[in-house]
Amino acid sequence: MPVFGGLNARTRFRPFSPLRRNSTALFGRGSELATLRRLAAAVESATGVEVKGWRDVEADFMALVESKRGGVVVMLSLFLILAMVGVNNTVLMAAYERTREIGMLMAMGLRGRGVRALFLAEGASVGLLGGLVGTVTALGVLALLSGGIDFRALYGNVDIGYPVQGRVYPAVEPLRLVVVTIVTALVAALASWHPAAQASRLQPVAALRHV
Repeated sequence: MPVFGGLNARTRFRPFSPLRRNSTALFGRGSELATLRRLAAAVESATGVEVKGWRDVEADFMALVESKRGGVVVMLSLFLILAMVGVNNTVLMAAYERTREIGMLMAMGLRGRGVRALFLAEGASVGLLGGLVGTVTALGVLALLSGGIDFRALYGNVDIGYPVQGRVYPAVEPLRLVVVTIVTALVAALASWHPAAQASRLQPVAALRHV
């Protein structure tokens, strides 16, 4: 049975090799999916042929992808927790070392909310700087790998029901980089809230006597 590729302005359908006997697979994304579903229903009603998308045909592969995605989420969550703990400790030590300076500022009229804002801004700056350094480093690594990573020497041409090239190329989404950098700064500011709140509750006299 034929296998149809995605729709586009120049080519409506493109035949490939069959994925499964007695089945037809349709490939598409975004706005194409609704058209493919209608086409599948029309083919099934007219011919009685079972029509499936590649996600249905390759259910085992999709289950593996989802499992891997869950593992990535767990790892990213652990890294996020470690980063928050690091930022919290950094800002906490900074507040402790500047106790007398904080007392002096408060004695000169700076209120608790101002002290809190100072340390929140410091924590956000640490997160923003870390995000920028990480982004630049990642872009440098991707530039080195712009020619792709060739897995054919290890695996050959992989076939999981549809052809997969042995060379993997990196992809960059600028919007995602910007969002991740901003979120990193916000998370760092959130991690700084506790030490910033502690610093804002210091009494000027006691802070000035701190050694």
